[in-house]
Amino acid sequence: MKRLFFPLIVILSLLLSACNNAGTPTVAMPTAAATTVTTAPATPTPQPTGPPASLVDWINLVDAHPLPAEDWEAPQTNMLIYEGGEVRAQEASTARVDLSKNLIRVAPNTIFTYAQADADHTRLQLEEGQVWINVEGLTPGQSFEVETPGAVAAVRGTRFSVRVMPDGRTVISAREGAVSVIAGAKVVTLTAGSETRLPVGGEPSAPHPLSPEEQVRWGMASDAEINVIFPAFGEAQVVTQTGFLSNPALSPDGCYLGSFHYVPGSTSTEKDLHGPVYKNLCTGQDLIDTLPPGAEAPAFSPKGDRLAYTDYGGDRPQICTQALDGSAQACFGGDRYYGWPFWSPDGEWLAFYAADSDGGIQLYRARPDGSEMQVLTAGQSGNHHAQSWSPDGEWLAYIYDINYDQPGELWIVRADGSETRKLSDNASASSQTTWSLDGKYLAFAGFDKQIWLVTLEDDSLTPVTPPENHSCSQPAWTPTASGWPLSLFCKDTTQGRAGQWLLTEMGQPPQPLSDFSWGPVWSGDGKRVAFGRNWMAQDKKPYTEVYLLESAPGLLP
Repeated sequence: MKRLFFPLIVILSLLLSACNNAGTPTVAMPTAAATTVTTAPATPTPQPTGPPASLVDWINLVDAHPLPAEDWEAPQTNMLIYEGGEVRAQEASTARVDLSKNLIRVAPNTIFTYAQADADHTRLQLEEGQVWINVEGLTPGQSFEVETPGAVAAVRGTRFSVRVMPDGRTVISAREGAVSVIAGAKVVTLTAGSETRLPVGGEPSAPHPLSPEEQVRWGMASDAEINVIFPAFGEAQVVTQTGFLSNPALSPDGCYLGSFHYVPGSTSTEKDLHGPVYKNLCTGQDLIDTLPPGAEAPAFSPKGDRLAYTDYGGDRPQICTQALDGSAQACFGGDRYYGWPFWSPDGEWLAFYAADSDGGIQLYRARPDGSEMQVLTAGQSGNHHAQSWSPDGEWLAYIYDINYDQPGELWIVRADGSETRKLSDNASASSQTTWSLDGKYLAFAGFDKQIWLVTLEDDSLTPVTPPENHSCSQPAWTPTASGWPLSLFCKDTTQGRAGQWLLTEMGQPPQPLSDFSWGPVWSGDGKRVAFGRNWMAQDKKPYTEVYLLESAPGLLP
C-alpha cells in the first residue's frame, strides 16, 4: 500500500510573484487542490491534455506506463509520459526524463509519478528513492513541485535533489539557487551547497553544508544536463572504527573490509592504538581475532577466497595468506624484511618486496604459498616498491628510488622478469601506481605534486592539470571497461581543505566530487564503493567513519 502524501512544504525562496515584484520573495502555504470526479467514457480514454514528459535515455532495467492504470512497458526513445504516468528505474538502473526545459535524473530503485501537467503547473510524486532535477525557464506564475510522503518541493530555476529513505526520512539538497523549507511553523532556507534533513513527521534540520555522502551522490547528476560522472546511490552503511585507517580494501563481493588502524604519534608498544581491521560487513561480524596482531596491508584475492597480508609480529616481517574465516594460514619469509603483497589479476601470484643485502628492497613474485619465488629487479641497488599489476597480469609497474625525499623513477617489468622499461624520472615514492582496466594508461603521482598519465601505446607522458591552488596524489581508476573516470585526492594549498576530484577523460579539467578523507575504494565486482571520513572526538581520540554505498559502474557512459 502506498503511503499518503502530506503537506510538509519545501519552497524555493526565489519564486517570482505573478506580478513580477522584484522585492524580497514571499513564501505562501499551498492550498488544498479541489478533487474533480469524472466519469470514464465508454470509448478508450483519450490522452490527457497538458505537456507530456519525454523519456530521453535510460540504462539497464527501466520501464514506464505513459498513462495511469496502464501496464508497465519497455522504454522507447522519446517515449511520452502523460499526467498520471510513471517511470521506474530498478536495481543498478537509471533514466533521464525531459519536462520542457527541465531535466530529471532518476536514481536506481526509484519510481516517480508525473502527477500534474498543465501549462503552468508541474508536479511529481516520489514515494521512495531519489531524483535530481534541473529546473530552468519558468515564467512568473508557473510552478514546479516534487511531492513526497513528508514534503513538497516547489522550485524555480535551480538544481536540487530530493531523497526519500525507506523509513520515510527525507534529505533535500541544493546545488544551485535557494530553497525555503517549511515544516509546520518552522522555515529554513537552503542556499547552494547546503542540505536539510527531515525526520518522519518532524521539522527540518538547520541548513548545513552538503555532507560528504550527499556530495558523492551528486555524482549521479553532475551538471545542468544531469550527466552521471560517479555512480553512488542507495542508503549508506556506516562503520565506525577507532583510529585512522591505512590502506583499506574491500573483498571482491564487497562483504569484507580489511585495513590497519593507527593513532597518529603512537608507538608499537602502546596497546590498542594500532592494529589490523577485519570485518564482515554483510553479517556485522568482527573477524579481528582471525588475524595476528601484527597484520598490515591486507589484500583480497580476486578469486574471493583468501586474504594476504604482511605480519610484523615476529623478528622479521613475513608474508601470510589465509582463508577469509582465518583457517588454512600459510606464511613465508621471516629471514629478512618482507612486505606489501599484491595479488595478480588471476589470483595465482603475489607480488611483494623484500630487503636485499645492500639495504635496499627488491621486487619479487611467488605463489601464494611462497613457492616458485623469483626476484624481478635484481642487479640494481635501491628501493623498488609501489608495485601494481597490469589488468592482463603480464606486467608490473613500480617506483624505483634511492631516497624518498628525491624524485623516483617509474618502471614496468614483465611478470617473469624478462623485460624492463623506464617510463619516467619524476615519480613520487609516496603514491601507488595504477593501471586503467583496459591497460591503455598507467597513472602515478609525480614528484612535482601533480598526476601524470602514461599512454602505454607509445610511452608518452601527459600531465593532469590540477585544480587551481591544489596538489594531487593517490590516483585510482574506476572499475569500468576503460577505467574512466580517474579519481584524484587533491589538497587546497591555500585553505588546507582536501577531497576527491574526478578526471572524466583525457584533456578535461578535474571535477570536484567530495571532501571525504579517503576513497573511493571499490569491491571487485564494482557493486560497492567505500569512502572514509577521519574525525577527532571531544576527548581528542581519532576515529574513522567508513561509508559504503551501492554502485554500478555500468551507469557511466
